[in-house]
Amino acid sequence: MILVTTDAKDGKNVTVLPDWFECFDGIWACASLLHVPLDQLADALARLSRALKKDGVLYASFKYGRGEREHNGRRFTDLNESGLAEL
Repeated sequence: MILVTTDAKDGKNVTVLPDWFECFDGIWACASLLHVPLDQLADALARLSRALKKDGVLYASFKYGRGEREHNGRRFTDLNESGLAEL
């Protein structure tokens, strides 16, 4: 399991446990990577990919769209197929 923790108060202090290499059959990132800034998303996805075993599966969900936005004091990265392909 990859553990990611956030400060419940502001959601901005994120701690990610160290990199793993080829450890996991699958990673489920449901509505969590959408809080990663767009300029850091390619690196985050690369790190997750390295943690997968050969033929492993990564599930990630985003609000469909393109770009970054803030809503109720929280930041979001919206992504569609072409945005993902560009990463």
